[in-house]
Amino acid sequence: MKKVGMNRIPALSIDLIFAGIVFLILMIVVFGSQPTAAELGYGINSQPVFNQQVQLILLGIGIWLGYGILAALVLKRSVGQAFVGIKYSKETNFLVKVLSIILSPLFFIDKVFKISTHLDEKNGIQKVFTVLGSLAAIVALPALLLFFALAGFLIFAPRSTVNDVGLCGEKFCLVKANTTCEKNIDLARDRTVEIVGEEKAGTGLLVSDSLIITNYHVVENEKVLSIREQNGRTSNAVIYNANPDLDFAILIGQFTQGEHVQFVNPKDFSEGTTDLYAIGYPGTFLRETGTGSISVTKGIYSSFLDFPDYGIQLVQTDAPVNPGNSGGALVNSCGQVFGMVTLTDRFDPFTQSIKEGLNFAISSTTIVPELNRLSK
Repeated sequence: MKKVGMNRIPALSIDLIFAGIVFLILMIVVFGSQPTAAELGYGINSQPVFNQQVQLILLGIGIWLGYGILAALVLKRSVGQAFVGIKYSKETNFLVKVLSIILSPLFFIDKVFKISTHLDEKNGIQKVFTVLGSLAAIVALPALLLFFALAGFLIFAPRSTVNDVGLCGEKFCLVKANTTCEKNIDLARDRTVEIVGEEKAGTGLLVSDSLIITNYHVVENEKVLSIREQNGRTSNAVIYNANPDLDFAILIGQFTQGEHVQFVNPKDFSEGTTDLYAIGYPGTFLRETGTGSISVTKGIYSSFLDFPDYGIQLVQTDAPVNPGNSGGALVNSCGQVFGMVTLTDRFDPFTQSIKEGLNFAISSTTIVPELNRLSK
């Protein structure tokens, strides 16, 4: 009987590859059908993201422990050990075998605990797997070190509970007012999307890598929603959650990753002097063909309206809006979101006249709490 020697490395590599495949399959089954906390808008250092990271680490550890027990029970050794021809002595009991398999990443754990193993004369297949296992070590061992590093990071890394630039916690927040920023609405424009349903169309705003906010009346009763981003990418989305009473809906899908927009409190800005921009897809013909370009119109922050009995706050502006603008962002010159364009009041039934400059957006002070509530 030959000494095992460095054959432990290809055996361990095969075991790690095998366990890794199981890990990926279970990860897809368990987490593949739901958005991650990061996709739902939580900060990278937030508790929900931390909890999902811990779940992944525990899933990996659980798979390895179960693998060690099952392999020792069925094969009397690990899969990798069987492939390269490593055997335990006959007097080695079950618990010792489990311990040896589970602690095999420590390489020479057998010598520490005086576990007796030996190497049989290899046949052709075992020689092939020894070579393949040695090559697999190039990937398997660094992956193992990365797993340990991530686990250590999760244990010792500090977790944030409050966003230091926000007013509402760790997820979607109202950032502190900044009136000295350089004029730039490019980010808000880049994160604005066109929503096309079977019967209606409108505008939406990407608030995370997987969530879009829009008006409920834009997507109501729509089963199939097509999303066209500024880079030309088209994909499908479904309604994740909604509050029809506030005319507010959240769509979910897989969209282009990018920097996220900021929400601000309109009450921190001066009425009558603050410029606002309505971004969206007004019109009908071009939008319905999927070729209409985005529209930006400019106006003034006219007033802030509070309706406590209805649980909604509105921003009034004279920025021109039309059908199709619904669900689009109303932003200041910094590209920070004041609200979501939702309605216009144009016809006065008493005077039979057309009113000008009475356009309204759901305020960010209403959007942010509702977005946090509905995206849990």
